[in-house]
Amino acid sequence: MTARRSRRAWPWLLVLFLLSWLVSAFLTLPLASVAPHVDLPEGVTLESPRGTVWDGQVILRWQNRPPVEVTLRFRPASLLRLALAWQVSARSTGVTGQAQLRLPLTRALGSHLELSDATLEASMGSPWVEELASSLPMMGRMRLTMQEWHFLPQLEHGLWRLDWSNAGFRLSDDIAFGSVTGQGKITEGRIEGTIQSSHDNSPSTPRLDLRIRQATEGSLLLEGEIDPRGDQNLQKALTLVGRPTTNGKISIRQVIAIR
Repeated sequence: MTARRSRRAWPWLLVLFLLSWLVSAFLTLPLASVAPHVDLPEGVTLESPRGTVWDGQVILRWQNRPPVEVTLRFRPASLLRLALAWQVSARSTGVTGQAQLRLPLTRALGSHLELSDATLEASMGSPWVEELASSLPMMGRMRLTMQEWHFLPQLEHGLWRLDWSNAGFRLSDDIAFGSVTGQGKITEGRIEGTIQSSHDNSPSTPRLDLRIRQATEGSLLLEGEIDPRGDQNLQKALTLVGRPTTNGKISIRQVIAIR
């Protein structure tokens, strides 16, 4: 009787062992085994992955720009919402960022990514910003907030907000705009919105009023006006980035590369 029970029990013990092994392998899945298979944009690579996919670090490189240290922390509570979610933080020269990356389990694996609660802060002296805006040198510090960004797998739609403190351009003289804000959306992968200086700035502070939209896949177009508020020296300096209009303002039209 005992031998018969033992023969009946061993298949269940084998199944239990296999399940335990699979759970253990899943929970300790090395990031190094997954990173090479991630579908990345052209020019982007992942190097030196450490830890697991649930708690790990990796170095991101994009063309000749400074390396970005990326840290991943899995959020177990996301399973209650039928999703896998990670808290992601990134750090590079003059740039820091954080976001929540979400992969819904109700969709085909890898076919839909969501980026939310994301912030990106950058000093205008950062090599990242200097290279992106080489035709229009800027000063100050920017904070970009991103909500509801969806990737299918390319960026499809989302909302963005820009807060630019101590904003200005570095031309023949530094031109300060005070506080500048921007907001807009992404529709079918194309970026659009407005960027304006705050109405709370000093009456003598030049006014910035720009529109932004996607010019090509790899560039953005900034166009609009800057009001020098009657300052002749400032108006002359601004002719380096735009052309005077009949109403005393400076018309701006600048293309900024984003790749």
